[in-house]
Amino acid sequence: KTYKAQLEKKLNECEKNLNKANGIIDGMQQEIEEAQKQKSRLEYFSNGYGEIDSMFKTYQQLNEDIRDELQGIFGNADTPVMFFCNALQENHLDNFWDYISNKINSGKIDRNIEKSLCKLFDFCFDMVNNSQQKPLYKRLQVQKGFDFDNTYMIKTADSSQLGNVKEVKLAGYVYALSNKVVKRSLVRVESEDY
Repeated sequence: KTYKAQLEKKLNECEKNLNKANGIIDGMQQEIEEAQKQKSRLEYFSNGYGEIDSMFKTYQQLNEDIRDELQGIFGNADTPVMFFCNALQENHLDNFWDYISNKINSGKIDRNIEKSLCKLFDFCFDMVNNSQQKPLYKRLQVQKGFDFDNTYMIKTADSSQLGNVKEVKLAGYVYALSNKVVKRSLVRVESEDY
């Protein structure tokens, strides 16, 4: 009988130790889950910040006179955070779009600057939309080969009178809810027999 009692005592101890071990494992599991949550949060921010940082570098690589002209939009954006704060301003979008459109039409900027400006505009556009509960705007989906349509396209200065869209220089946008055009897409048109 004493042997059985001893055995039961041992079993009870084992049970206690097992429960204790399980408790520790559960605790660790929770810590691991919490750590994973933190990690994915950090990744989300660093990815977001990575994009802001690379766009800030794109902005900084623009030559000084263009950056001076963009003061009204980006202010004295000398840090990525300042740059980001200005990129978020919805009331800057229209002006920025007009600025790029005028620059393209002037024919005074090279292809690389044009690409950088369009990239910066896309970034600002997305940031403005992401900062709202529902996106305010949608980009116009005009593509190469489309017939020119005055309703949602405007021609570049070097376009033919008639013809098809040869290239979309700067996509326009509409209000997401009403589909009312805010800015028409800037396109280069060439006639068929060109």
